[in-house]
Amino acid sequence: MELFLQQVFNGIMLGSTYAIVALGLTMVFGILHVPNFAHGQMYMLGAYVCFFLITVFGFTYWPALALSAIVLALAGVVLEFLVFRPVRDAGGVTPFIAALGALIILENAVVVLWGPEGHRIPNPY
Repeated sequence: MELFLQQVFNGIMLGSTYAIVALGLTMVFGILHVPNFAHGQMYMLGAYVCFFLITVFGFTYWPALALSAIVLALAGVVLEFLVFRPVRDAGGVTPFIAALGALIILENAVVVLWGPEGHRIPNPY
């Protein structure tokens, strides 16, 4: 029974994560009318920034999480001005290609900075 309850809890947590990502995608598309395919890569960038702050600079978990949110907000502003604003009024598939380009650039930037292998954030407790 304990294993069943743990799996139910895991499913609820994973479903909540998917719901938050879907809500973010819906909000961005509803406001900008441009699909941000790099949305998941922004989450990935935030996780790696948090990992970097904890392991390299010695931050504790909660300040690193708050600072990574600020860094991610700044990255979102840069992405808006460099990628999405120039193609906002462009027709056809131009916004889609720009969003895919942002996806590829962010993903490869993380691979160059932190390597292709996964990393773990140390347990805050």
